[in-house]
Amino acid sequence: MMEFIDFQNLVHQANEKTRKHFITAEARDLGNKLIFEFGITEHDDLADFLKVNSSLNGQRAVRAWAQTQLSLLDSDETEYERYRQLRRLFQQTLQDFI
Repeated sequence: MMEFIDFQNLVHQANEKTRKHFITAEARDLGNKLIFEFGITEHDDLADFLKVNSSLNGQRAVRAWAQTQLSLLDSDETEYERYRQLRRLFQQTLQDFI
């Protein structure tokens, strides 16, 4: 007898796992700007400072952090102004590190 596989449940579980670490294009782009401006390498240990998953390296931690901060940025502002707001939050968060 063949075992029943609940494909809907498998898809739901897979989506939950990927959504947990999902980074939008906007968060990726804004995070990349921070990475470039502050010279953050993949070896910088920032996850604990940024309060993101500790398994993320410096650059991935910045992108994950940027994703968590998007809701705090003014949605009706230009991309440049949203980056300025994110940069200010980043500097406040890492004031002892920078």
